[in-house]
Amino acid sequence: MSKPVLEINDLNKTYDTSGAKALDGVTLDLFSGEITTLLGENAAGKTTLMKVIMGIEKPDSGSMVFKGKKYLPSGPHFANEKGLGMVPQSIKVVDRLTVIENLVLGLRSNGKNIRMKHYRECVRELMKKYFLQLPLDNEVASLSTGQRQKLEILRVLQNSPDVIIFDEPTTLISDREKEELFEIIAKLRSQGKAVVFITHKLREAFSISDKIVVLRLGKVVFSNSRYKTSIEELHELLYGGESCTLSVQLPTSDESLLRVHEVSVEGSSNTEAVKGVSLEVRRGEILFVSGVAGNGQEELLDGIFGMRRILSGRVIFEGKDVTGLRPFELRKLGLAALHYDRDNIASCRDSSIRDNLLVYSLSNGKWVIEEKKHVLSARRLLCDYGVTFGEIEDPVSSLSGGNLQKLLLAREISCEPKVLLLGEPFRGLDVKSLESVKLLLTEAKKRMAIVAFSADVDEALTIADRILIISEGRVVYSSDVRPGLSAPDLRKYFFGATEGLE
Repeated sequence: MSKPVLEINDLNKTYDTSGAKALDGVTLDLFSGEITTLLGENAAGKTTLMKVIMGIEKPDSGSMVFKGKKYLPSGPHFANEKGLGMVPQSIKVVDRLTVIENLVLGLRSNGKNIRMKHYRECVRELMKKYFLQLPLDNEVASLSTGQRQKLEILRVLQNSPDVIIFDEPTTLISDREKEELFEIIAKLRSQGKAVVFITHKLREAFSISDKIVVLRLGKVVFSNSRYKTSIEELHELLYGGESCTLSVQLPTSDESLLRVHEVSVEGSSNTEAVKGVSLEVRRGEILFVSGVAGNGQEELLDGIFGMRRILSGRVIFEGKDVTGLRPFELRKLGLAALHYDRDNIASCRDSSIRDNLLVYSLSNGKWVIEEKKHVLSARRLLCDYGVTFGEIEDPVSSLSGGNLQKLLLAREISCEPKVLLLGEPFRGLDVKSLESVKLLLTEAKKRMAIVAFSADVDEALTIADRILIISEGRVVYSSDVRPGLSAPDLRKYFFGATEGLE
């Protein structure tokens, strides 16, 4: 049997601020030409393990061996130099630079002594090899989410790494883009690369893996070939067999709280990202706005919530024209939003967990805070939403992606708005957390109207009262959720088909 390209031996990591043990004796081997899928609940230790491998975090004890030599990375650049690369869950590109400028930033050499003409040819060959076509001279701000992810993948592949980590790469991309991604990963395996694939989705794990590893509370509790396990066994390992059934109820009120009338919204580079969209949502209702990422959904949320310029049309909230009002003015009226970008807009990453829950109390002028009362309230809220954390004064950046998402949902729903806009509310949630959040939203809609913007029509069908699909900035489908309506039926409209529009 061949030797592993990366050996991970008894890694331990405890965070000083909270005392939480993120890694507890993790041992794992990665082999060339093999796809290893890493599964685990939120805060199971998946992200911490990847950060240790890439040199972002230092382990307290344990060792790693890469290609037969002791490996202790001092940082991501060191890891890249040695031959390891990671495609992060949160896309980290520079919007105001072009595609090729972003690629130069990702070079091992940091672009020193580069001959641009030769480099362009190399990049074109790489794009052709992996079917990752991108407009090299366009600003990244003009790219769709799927294209941005392709850019992240190219930034890694241009350095010819031996180990490549994909951290939840299918969260925000369409089924078509997912199939393209899986083809790229299969090609990397055939070229002898060791691939780590992190996901919450069990069926994805089975469709792509050679080996499946389950982490729970920082420990490896399962590691075996995918051919020697089953979805049922993995579900039991992850969640103890817990499941939950949701039933969609019809709206309890005819009261229209939010109407968007023929709204067009400005996109990047003075383009029109949203083109004459109309929608209406009532109290007691969950409306899902879906479609492939990059087709105007994010700009529509921004336009409604005063974060992006509306070119034409009106936003009516409780009978009042609120077109162009700023976010803090809309919050005072009872219109709240959780933005798509949870790291840079929806949260203050360097502030504490407590302060991220408190932020709207401060913005509403409540500068005198009863410390003890607030801490108790915050702890209760975190508990109700199943947020796993160390100490309430820890920076919010210490949370896993899924736990940050639950914290932000807790903050927004607990403010009791009349209308709540949610950008990708299920992003990064494991199966257990996903079911819990859906139950919370189902309960919350009794007191408010909810508009959820998400590409995940499978989840939409389990919780939505109505679904609206946008393609190229226009509404191409709108319907109540009814028996017999399926995800494949809805995906037919993702790429602009308009037959049967209701």
